[in-house]
Amino acid sequence: MKSLVKFERVEGDNYDTMGISFYIYGGCKFNCSYCFLVGYNRSAAWRARAAPQGFKHQPPVEQHCSVVDVLFRLKQKFFIYLYGGEPTEYKHTHELIEYINSKPRDIFSHIEMQTNLNTTRDDLKRYCDYKYLNISPTLHLDHLKGDTIHDLVDKIDIIYDSDKLTRIDFVMAKKSPDLVRELHYILKEKPYFDKVMYTRNFLEINTGEGGLNYHSGQSDVYTGKFNTYDQFNDICEDAIYKEMYKLTYNDGSSDIVDANELYTEKDKLNFKGWLCDAGNKLMLVDYTGDWWICDNEYIKNEPAGNMLESSSKFLLHSRGPHICKLDKCDGCFFIDRKLV
Repeated sequence: MKSLVKFERVEGDNYDTMGISFYIYGGCKFNCSYCFLVGYNRSAAWRARAAPQGFKHQPPVEQHCSVVDVLFRLKQKFFIYLYGGEPTEYKHTHELIEYINSKPRDIFSHIEMQTNLNTTRDDLKRYCDYKYLNISPTLHLDHLKGDTIHDLVDKIDIIYDSDKLTRIDFVMAKKSPDLVRELHYILKEKPYFDKVMYTRNFLEINTGEGGLNYHSGQSDVYTGKFNTYDQFNDICEDAIYKEMYKLTYNDGSSDIVDANELYTEKDKLNFKGWLCDAGNKLMLVDYTGDWWICDNEYIKNEPAGNMLESSSKFLLHSRGPHICKLDKCDGCFFIDRKLV
């Protein structure tokens, strides 16, 4: 039986610094149907476990700061990736950033903030004024709230002119093909076009009862429900920024694919039993202090612990890679994996 024996990046590097995905707020006005993090389209059972206070609950900033205090006890260099939901909708985000930036910098590198740009220009400029903070916008044209594509470009210009732009995740919008194409040709003329990452396939994480897109009697099935397939092939081929991976199999054959194709190659992405860098290169923490080894663990399994109740377990797990226990991986391909 053909099986995957080697997985490697073709272009670009894996993480050399630990990334802490800090899920600071569950709410988002966009309510994208394909968002597995906000979870609006999940079962009542999942909601009861993952968000008993509701996704738009505004936790006190002191709770977030307590999480940050534990993070700064790490022994290796790290950065913090702020996301949600939509982090700009959390009313204490500025206070949280100021608190993080007040901490010692001997092992901390920077903050990266994901945003759908559905905030004011003045608020965006305020984020751009922070030291040690970069911004990675995500564009969802099927779910615009008040902004035009020209407003989005103006906001990206603000970030770029402030030297804060890390990456642009451009989600291919099934229902808005004309807007996608118009925005593509605008971005193609921008000096930051090489930072645009096109996404036409979306993670479908089906974990049995309580999971996103749950199918009775099945787990981790791939339906293609959210994919645009070849609808935007010409646009995606224009892209400068692509994440390319080489997959080698036990019969000696290999494929070179981009991240979009990886999401559809579900039979090829079983890393169960592999040594995975998640742990010493990646951790996910939410606003309750609960933590998971990686994004997929967050969706599929109960938390590994709560750092506010027991920080030592979290800190111990951050000192080395772990053996993957999942039957299928759906993302975070920027970390190393080895067959053991």
